[in-house]
Amino acid sequence: MIREAVKVAILAVVIYKVVEISLKHKTEVHYKKHYPGECRAIEGFNFGSEDFEVTKDGLAFITSGLWFSTMSA
Repeated sequence: MIREAVKVAILAVVIYKVVEISLKHKTEVHYKKHYPGECRAIEGFNFGSEDFEVTKDGLAFITSGLWFSTMSA
């Protein structure tokens, strides 16, 4: 019984170290930096599932959901 517990503990440490090393070296992490430029207002988005709300501080919240033509906007 103790041997099984030791085996599980060693296996857990090995798995932990493998994951830690792979995250440190950023393996399989691919991203593309995107610099879109200065923010600006977009006109003409009066329909669709997206909703744009801009706060007084200029922070924009973009939400997405279902839009039904029978529902009033």
